[in-house]
Amino acid sequence: MTLLVRLAGWLKPYRGRIMGALACMAAFAALNVATAKLIQPFLDQGLFARPVTPEERRAAFLAMTRLAGLLLGVTALKAAAKYGSDYLAGSTGQKVIFDLRLALFRRLTGLSLGFFHRRQTGELLSRVIADVGAMQTMLTQLVGPAVSAVLSACGLSVFLLWLNWRLALAALLVFHVAVWPIRSFGRRLRALSRWVQELAADLASHLEETLAQMKLVQAFGGEEREIARWRARLAEQLSASLRALRVQARSSPIMETIGALGFFGLIVFAGWQIHLQGTMTGGSLGSFFGTVLLLYPQVKQLTGLWNQVQTGLAATERVFPLLDEVPAIADAPGARPLPPFATSVRYEKTTFGYRPGEPVVRNIDLEILRGHRVAFVGPSGAGKTTLADLLLRFHDPAGGRITVDGTDLREVTVASLRAQVALVSQETLLFNATARENLLYARPDAGEGAMVAAAQAAGAHGFIEALPGGYGAIIGERGVKLSGGERQRLSIARAFLKDAPILVLDEATAALDAASEALVQAALEQLMANRTVLVIAHRLSTVRRADLIVVLDQGALVETGTHEALYRQGGLYRRLCDLQFADAPAA
Repeated sequence: MTLLVRLAGWLKPYRGRIMGALACMAAFAALNVATAKLIQPFLDQGLFARPVTPEERRAAFLAMTRLAGLLLGVTALKAAAKYGSDYLAGSTGQKVIFDLRLALFRRLTGLSLGFFHRRQTGELLSRVIADVGAMQTMLTQLVGPAVSAVLSACGLSVFLLWLNWRLALAALLVFHVAVWPIRSFGRRLRALSRWVQELAADLASHLEETLAQMKLVQAFGGEEREIARWRARLAEQLSASLRALRVQARSSPIMETIGALGFFGLIVFAGWQIHLQGTMTGGSLGSFFGTVLLLYPQVKQLTGLWNQVQTGLAATERVFPLLDEVPAIADAPGARPLPPFATSVRYEKTTFGYRPGEPVVRNIDLEILRGHRVAFVGPSGAGKTTLADLLLRFHDPAGGRITVDGTDLREVTVASLRAQVALVSQETLLFNATARENLLYARPDAGEGAMVAAAQAAGAHGFIEALPGGYGAIIGERGVKLSGGERQRLSIARAFLKDAPILVLDEATAALDAASEALVQAALEQLMANRTVLVIAHRLSTVRRADLIVVLDQGALVETGTHEALYRQGGLYRRLCDLQFADAPAA
């Protein structure tokens, strides 16, 4: 019930549409009762009439004709009311789903990277697409057909009681007995639906992962292994889906059987009233059973809708927790914009770990002066990228703090901080969009001239112009239509266009061949000019000219200094150099 109440909150902006739909539903229910009411005079005064004289026959024919026309008019009005209720209710459901998907996407974009490290992409896709789709079916049915069926059932039930209360109570008892098992089936169906949706999320995750790693799969001949894994997951979902289908399929036959038995009992009871008691006429009996026949589809529809509601509620139980996810990184109350960067970035006793009790960086004390190039080196897993991520507030320190010009990053708005930092990483972060759109992602309001100038500065203008369509060419998912060096130069051009005072280079040339690296390195040299730069590199040849080299090991800062000074010390930095360069120069 709590889920339904919360879901009802999403309907509030569409109260006008809902009121219109309810009015149409009420009209439909009233017209259903009117149809049932017209059956008795149509039978008694028309079909079952026994006129004797020509005048009586003519009067009976005219009466039957008028009643037939009236029934036709009522049917037409019912059709119009049904159209109005279905459209208004259905469009309301669609609009609510639009709002939900938009809210989910907004929530996802506001969550920290740590959340995405813990969740599979396929699972999130399943919740936003498949689970919300199941909610859409429930909402569309709940707002429209369910309410309409309830109103019609109530109106017809009251009319049955007015026609013959004894027979009506017997009929309503039959309906109650027929519907009772559906409640039990609904509870089981909800649990099974939740299981099916979880398996669907696993399938989506598996598919997304396999497609993303197709190069690896084919390179290692893993096609048949992946097919076998996919078949096993599909089989598990099929088994769960068939179990849910069996539960759902049982409801209709059970209701049909109980209904048939009840209908036979009602005929016997009605016959007793007509032939033995003389308390009913043929017309009233026809009207009664006509009303029952109008009522039965409404009750049957409600049982089917109940099953759909259970499936939708199972999906709702998976969607709302995602909406309730609290961003780990958010603006603090009273956060203010960060002023333009002026003096230094400081790490003060900074400690952070992705899991409690397992720090990745520990007690880092470091000052980075404006205009300086600072290189972070060390073995894999030493915490180099983590320090850069902390500066961008992808995570917050578990201990200590990071300041820009003496201001704690947690005291300024996230947007104003990130506006002053540009990132070029080893993994080229590009969209399946045009080259222009990927460049302008850094600064959507930039003009064509500024965009082209940034591309020229990064050495990217030439190959972009050579693409079919130039800057309007689609570069493919993650820039797959470009070479590695071209993708990286496009990323550098984007950083040029952003023109941020602080630059983070995270293994920006690590995945490139020598020729591409030379082109990219030349572009980086231009980009680094007059900026404060944090360079993360395994290739130590790229950091020799840094103003300061910071050596990390197992999350701790172990050495700092220039290349020459560190090499003379003979510590970890020298060992790393000697491993990479057999002809390392003596200091």
